[in-house]
Order: sequence, then C-alpha cells, then structure tokens
Amino acid sequence: MRTSALVVLLLGCVSCASPGNWSYAPEAPKTRQPVMNVSVGVPAAVDRRSDENHECQLISAIPLMPYGWEDFSRPET
Repeated sequence: MRTSALVVLLLGCVSCASPGNWSYAPEAPKTRQPVMNVSVGVPAAVDRRSDENHECQLISAIPLMPYGWEDFSRPET
C-alpha cells in the first residue's frame, strides 16, 4: 500500500517538474527590392490601456464558489 502511494506521489511530482521554456528565434533577414520608393513617417504608439489590474482569486475560498477571476489590463505591471 505504501509503495503504490509513493509511486502515485512521485508520478504526480514528476508530471509538474518541467517548467515551460519559451524560445523566440527571429527569422533570418530577407533582402528584397522595395515596392515603392517613398519615405514614410510613423508616429509613436500611444498606450491607452488603463493602469488597473483586478485579481479576485480569493473568492474561490468561499464555499460553493469554486473559481475566481482576474482582469489584467497591463499584465506587465
């Protein structure tokens, strides 16, 4: 009984052992002839997202409420 419980525990730990690795490799640069010979001015981008992040995960501690929610307007903050 102990060995089967230990095997199940170890299998559960092994399945969560590898974190995801993200590797974004850029493509090789391509050289091509321009379609039109013109200059273009591009204005800087304006970030109009709000500065608010709402996290309501503790609501899941309430009985009969098995979930919570998050609203990240700016996940990087």
